[in-house]
Amino acid sequence: MGISRAQVTDAMKKRMPESEQKVYGKPFEDQVAEIEADNEREMHSQYESFLSRHGIEVVWHCDPTRKATIKPGLPDFAVCHGPPLKTLFIEFKAGANKLTKEQRHFFEVILAIGGTYVIAYSYLAARDSTREFFNLGDL
Repeated sequence: MGISRAQVTDAMKKRMPESEQKVYGKPFEDQVAEIEADNEREMHSQYESFLSRHGIEVVWHCDPTRKATIKPGLPDFAVCHGPPLKTLFIEFKAGANKLTKEQRHFFEVILAIGGTYVIAYSYLAARDSTREFFNLGDL
């Protein structure tokens, strides 16, 4: 006598090989993490399109679909626009994610030298912060 899918707990699923998780479903927290990663990728994509449409230069972009090639702690985007030339740093976070220790350090350094660093939990927040920072108005 076995157990039904409904009786399989997240604790049981975590101990299963991945092939079995496909049958019973991944643990809830793993499903949430995947959804949040998808949301962050979508925010990046929308923000990149916004920057392109408005001629805002991307200094760097840490693509969440690839292994990071920039120093740990740097924000997802550094963008500049002018004249006068100004630089804005944007870090996207999805769900309840928070800054890492390295990101917190970079955030503090940027603020200490008078820079602007935005932590955006949505594409709209990043877009609006960028519009305000570069005085773009309602383009």
